[in-house]
Amino acid sequence: MTQTFHSSAARIPAEVLSLIFVASVPDDVMTEEEFFTFPRSSIHHSPLVLGKVCRLWREISLATPRLWCKIQLGDMNVKRYGYPSPHYRRDLGRDLVTLREWLRRSGNCPLSIGLCYEEVGESDIDLIKKTIEVAILYIRRWKNFTSYLTPQ
Repeated sequence: MTQTFHSSAARIPAEVLSLIFVASVPDDVMTEEEFFTFPRSSIHHSPLVLGKVCRLWREISLATPRLWCKIQLGDMNVKRYGYPSPHYRRDLGRDLVTLREWLRRSGNCPLSIGLCYEEVGESDIDLIKKTIEVAILYIRRWKNFTSYLTPQ
């Protein structure tokens, strides 16, 4: 069955797969309430999931800028781990790297960016500031920008 699926999927034109991939991602960034109830490994990260299926899907997903024009960043684990947490700091650094990569892959598409950081401490300010500065470099392409930042 796996062999049949792969050979059938390989016959679908790349342009059609690209359209299907774009239809699989959310239309916009989430609300604050949705952000905290949405699991991190959800369809929200489908560009990454799609690229792990096979080499062809990875090539198509990386070559489809519309897959990379919506990004939701933040640490949803603050409530789970408490603050301060080594996981929180690590996620902030990863968010900056992720944002840069998403923006690079997004081509010239309009961008929807969401940043949500609760219980921001002194040690977090520099990384959050850098993340916002990177987003601001693309302000002309913003379709939607949402941020939720709360102090510790």
